Amino acid sequence: MLAGVVLLSVLARPAALITFALVALAGGLTIPQSPQR
Repeated sequence: MLAGVVLLSVLARPAALITFALVALAGGLTIPQSPQR
């Protein structure tokens, strides 16, 4: 169980950073291209 918790904690940070980057990119790309939808 401890190994699973460590893996989750290690994978959670990159996942959060990736999701945040994707959301930031999606927001930055969809706002100027809103007419294109």
